[in-house]
Amino acid sequence: MPGAVPSSQFSAALSPQEASTLRRAARILERRFIATPNFAVRCCKDVVDYLRFRFAGLDREEFHALWLDVRHQLIAAECLSVGTLTRTVVYPREIIKRALKHNAAAVIFAHNHPSGNAKPSATDHALTEELKIALHLIDVRLCDHIVVTEREVVGIERLVSRRRAM
Repeated sequence: MPGAVPSSQFSAALSPQEASTLRRAARILERRFIATPNFAVRCCKDVVDYLRFRFAGLDREEFHALWLDVRHQLIAAECLSVGTLTRTVVYPREIIKRALKHNAAAVIFAHNHPSGNAKPSATDHALTEELKIALHLIDVRLCDHIVVTEREVVGIERLVSRRRAM
């Protein structure tokens, strides 16, 4: 988000202390964005910078949600699942519960690939479609599902939408 550290400044090997510092800083940013009147998530670059900052140095996959209101103002940013080096488990039922708890109108999902390969897997694509359908039933728009590495970011929902348009 605004003022986030650009991805080119990240080292491939962060110390545990550096990674912890980045996570603490990300939590501070989240609180500030939520507390900022009229702050709306409108710029992809801001979201990407924030997510790279948030996922920096993690050695396990994490699945996150940025819950948005009807004007795309950030309601909450939260980690929904922590997994292993290559996977994390996400349950649509739990996602729906969180969306209703936050009274969200939209959401951006993101997860990291600690391997450094940002190419979404078939499972990533299937999960995105499953979550989109489930959220549609409760009128929550899935803006995107983003895969993040330290060097690359791929928006799955945009890829799926582009494929359908062709």
